[in-house]
Amino acid sequence: KAKLLETISRVGGKKATDLALSETKSTNADIKDAAIRGLSESPNVAIAPELLRIAKETSETKHQVLALRGYIRLLGESKTSVTKKLIGYKTAMQLATRPDEKKQILSGLADIRTTDSFRIAAPCLDDAEVAKEAALAITKIVMPHGDDKAGLQSYEVASALAKAAPLLEESRQRKRVERSGHGRQDGRSG
Repeated sequence: KAKLLETISRVGGKKATDLALSETKSTNADIKDAAIRGLSESPNVAIAPELLRIAKETSETKHQVLALRGYIRLLGESKTSVTKKLIGYKTAMQLATRPDEKKQILSGLADIRTTDSFRIAAPCLDDAEVAKEAALAITKIVMPHGDDKAGLQSYEVASALAKAAPLLEESRQRKRVERSGHGRQDGRSG
């Protein structure tokens, strides 16, 4: 039953999803594990709030990790507004305890070029386990891109980029930050 439950919840469909959701409360550890594992791999964006609920409520690390990873993945794939995505990523970052999930969140934030996404990502520069990924995400968020000739500019951004630049492994990215003047502590372009 557990293997079947895991498989059908991955495939999706209302009945399969409802069954899997009901089994997340099962007293049978194998059934509960299969339900959460299957839901975490589901293509159904509508179950993201349920995965977040599981991640918040479970006391088992493996279930929290599976649910949080599934939630973050579905959040990135969703067509929801930028504001809702940012709220979701911020909530996920507060729940994330492992580097893998933080890296997944940073990857999603890197595609949202706003001051709010920058502010969610910036504290990760001080987390040695994800500092390089945070540097990449922040650089992508704040640097000029396409029609945006200025990028994000403030003392806060300049300070974070000064911290991020040495962490950028690719010298081309590091030089781009340094040439742009975004890494200057006075926040002015150079």
